[in-house]
Amino acid sequence: MANKFKAIYDAEEDILFIYNPEKKSSGSIEVGSHVHISFSAKNDVIGLEVLEATKTLGLLAKTKVTKKMLKSLKNGSLNTKTEKGLLIVAYHLLGKEKSLSGQLIVHDTKYKSPITAKAST
Repeated sequence: MANKFKAIYDAEEDILFIYNPEKKSSGSIEVGSHVHISFSAKNDVIGLEVLEATKTLGLLAKTKVTKKMLKSLKNGSLNTKTEKGLLIVAYHLLGKEKSLSGQLIVHDTKYKSPITAKAST
């Protein structure tokens, strides 16, 4: 799934919001202590909130991330796929100074483990 996403950066709090302006969140999960993934009612990823964004995105993208770079981000995309019980969220953000790409890998909330399914029968 790929959609157009917008990015808003709060430099004072060092928080980056990446969201689909056409979708409404029905819930989110916390990934570690610095990333929240928002989902639609259909369980599609519709946004990310990144706390301590310069540090967190620097670690995820394996590059130096500055507040100036994050301020220049305006839009981009989030692509998701599931594989073997994992949800892979790849992001690509476009900015005037530099683009930023990376990915998060978390447990797929829709995945039903064969072991769990067998145990519950």
